Amino acid sequence: MGRCVFVTSFKGGVGKSFVSANLAGALTNLGKKVLVADGDLGMRSMDILLGCENASLFDIKDVISGACPVEKAIIKAEKAGFPDFIPAPQTYDGSTLDKERTHALFTYLKSVYDYVLIDSSAEYSPYYSLLASCADTAVIVTAHQSTAVRAAEKTASLLAKEGLKEQYLVINMFRKKEAEKGLLPDPADIILNSAVPLLGIVPWDKNAATEAEKGGIAFCSRKGKAYSFEAAAINIAYRLCGNEVPLFKGVYRTLRRKFYLK
Repeated sequence: MGRCVFVTSFKGGVGKSFVSANLAGALTNLGKKVLVADGDLGMRSMDILLGCENASLFDIKDVISGACPVEKAIIKAEKAGFPDFIPAPQTYDGSTLDKERTHALFTYLKSVYDYVLIDSSAEYSPYYSLLASCADTAVIVTAHQSTAVRAAEKTASLLAKEGLKEQYLVINMFRKKEAEKGLLPDPADIILNSAVPLLGIVPWDKNAATEAEKGGIAFCSRKGKAYSFEAAAINIAYRLCGNEVPLFKGVYRTLRRKFYLK
């Protein structure tokens, strides 16, 4: 069986979907079979980040409701280094998702894929709780600011109460110079405040927004030097797979992409 990872935060704007997409790209480029499920039924965006916004005929709600088989809802990756994908519905009427069908869907996906990443909504709801209950692991994303850290702490606490106790923290948009000057929280303080083990730190990178806009994710290109956010994503992917990797290995002095995939 594969592993289902719930990527989440109760604060919008922290880059949760960005982390989901790039972690999926990194895992795929490490040779893992990966699927991303857009679990933000009210505000879907993963199709844009993966560059396939016009490719979907069916969605995750169609599968759970029995309107179509799962194979018809999965958008197979057409580009090397990209994961497969199940989109969220274009419009969501708030109807309840069937619990047994939802669990059966993700049990099946874990039998096919090494990693199934669920990109969650930023708001707690019955379907948020249901999708979280399908996961083995939570990756909680926080931005590099105190308000986001507090939201991460609340997210971790609620998920633990609901039984999802294997949790990791990713600090996104980290500004090293500001942290060194004391203008923004130190990573050690963030870890203490969130009480969640650190999985990785993604630095602020001016290339991240432009790559996301054109549907580019970590290691989607096979040539040239990696961007800092790509190096951070591959480090996080290695750690999620159980490997020990230095926190900022190859992040601030990046190498050609091929060196990260050995």
